[in-house]
This record gives sequence, C-alpha cells and structure tokens, in this order.
Amino acid sequence: MERVELTQAVRAAVQAIASGSSATSVADAMFTIPADSIGTFWHASFEGSTNNPLLTTALGASPGAASGQLVLSAEEAIEAAESGRDVILVRPETTPEDVLGMQAAKGILTARGGITSHAAVVARGWGIPAVVGAGEMLISSDGVHFGDTFVARGSELSINGGTGEVFLGHMQTAKTDAPEELEQLLK
Repeated sequence: MERVELTQAVRAAVQAIASGSSATSVADAMFTIPADSIGTFWHASFEGSTNNPLLTTALGASPGAASGQLVLSAEEAIEAAESGRDVILVRPETTPEDVLGMQAAKGILTARGGITSHAAVVARGWGIPAVVGAGEMLISSDGVHFGDTFVARGSELSINGGTGEVFLGHMQTAKTDAPEELEQLLK
C-alpha cells in the first residue's frame, strides 16, 4: 500500500472510531490497514518510480531504503562515513568484527544469510536497511558481479530492505511523517 493510501486508510479508521460507529464498521475500517504496512511511516523509502537497473532481488531483512557507495569492508565503511560519504556495506556475510562498519553504513547487503543472520538481526536493531542472501552475487577484491553486470567498488548502489531489491545507481530516499491520527489508532 502506498503511503498516501495508507495515510487515508488510517484517517478513515480513526474517523470511524470517533463517529461511534458499530463494532463491525470499526473492525472493517481497521482491516483496511495492512498491519505490516504501519512500519512504512518509520522507515525511508525511495521517492517516485525508478529507471535504475534492478541488479538482484534477495531477502529484505531490515526495512527501509538506502543509497550509497559500494564498500567491501568494515574499515572502508568507517573511513567513508568519517569523510561524509554514504555507503552500502557489501559482505559475503557479516561477523561481529564488521559491527563498526555496519554502524557506519547506510545499508547492508550480504551474499549469504537469512532473516536471523547476523546482518539481519543487527541491522533491524539499529534501524539500518539490509538485504541478505543475495546468493548470485559474486564479490571480488574490486567490486561485485550481479550476473553479467559488474559494479566496481565506489559505485553507487541502492537497496530496499523491505522488498529485497538492489538497484544500480543512486536513488533519492524520503521519510514521510506519520499522520497525526496514527497515534490514536495505535492506542
């Protein structure tokens, strides 16, 4: 559900509750809001449609969207962040030794892992978008192969941790404020 539609559904549900409607109509209004969509108000998403090439789709392990330069180590992520650059940390899988680089990154992409992998759990805990289990991704010392497409270290990547999509190039992200009615609805 798009944010505009979700905002309208939240407002309609709150109006139904406030108007003293029957329990059935309140329940009907509540069921127009997919429970898994509420989190979209707390995470960035890509603005508008994209013409960026889709490189792969894997497991969306931590919601949100991020763009940044591809880096291949925690050390690179830390250095880049200290110089003010946004990065996507790309690893075969993350380990505790990668934690400071994960914290410095705007997003995390791994070749291995699942919803309970180190990258997924740490990223969700910190609110960092993550895509894991991109098994067809081959990492080399100078970049990453996504099938026939090679993306060099330092190139821009964009990830959607909700859908698991990985795009080539930079994409604008935005975080939309939740409607005032959302707090009433959650109560």
